[in-house]
Amino acid sequence: KTKKIIEKSDEDKKKIWSRLQKNFLFSSLDREAANDLIDAIFEKNFSAEEIIMRQGDDGDYFYIIEEGEAHIFVNKDGQEVKVMECKDGQSFGELALMYNAPRAATVKAITALRCWAVDRQTFKLTLMESTLNKRSRYEKFLESVPILESLYSYEKLTIADALHSKQYHENDVVVKQGEEGHEFFIIEKGSVVFTQTDNKGEEVVVG
Repeated sequence: KTKKIIEKSDEDKKKIWSRLQKNFLFSSLDREAANDLIDAIFEKNFSAEEIIMRQGDDGDYFYIIEEGEAHIFVNKDGQEVKVMECKDGQSFGELALMYNAPRAATVKAITALRCWAVDRQTFKLTLMESTLNKRSRYEKFLESVPILESLYSYEKLTIADALHSKQYHENDVVVKQGEEGHEFFIIEKGSVVFTQTDNKGEEVVVG
């Protein structure tokens, strides 16, 4: 199959590569696959207040915001509810392309918007082996996590993209009381014990 190549400046290629590196969806791509994606991506602009996609429509493109702001809305009981705000470097539109399903949300440009867009076929071919497999692995697992029950499926899949596996051995300390927290943990397999240091300086099991 002939590769799709849309001409763009070296500066734009660098901008796109920078965006891809910081985006969970593309974190597992090798450089060759990333280059193919960069070649196929094109610029697409929207005016403030313009509707980029509507919930229920067929999906055609995936977007990464280069500059500007868009809000994502989901129709719930006849009311449009804002579920996310997207700014520079963030992306949207992947669900319909991945699952050949209607658009799961409505996206509206809040400011003038400069985006990088990629068509359905290129998107699926590029991500089939990496992101799709990862989402498939974690999707059902996240459905069973009580603290995530109130999230929309779009938000759960965003978490799935950000997950990475960490393994610990028996008696390893996962987090320590008093330390600054940078990670959120979900136990996929195994068990943990929660302890707290009391006023006497003794370690007490609390969970």
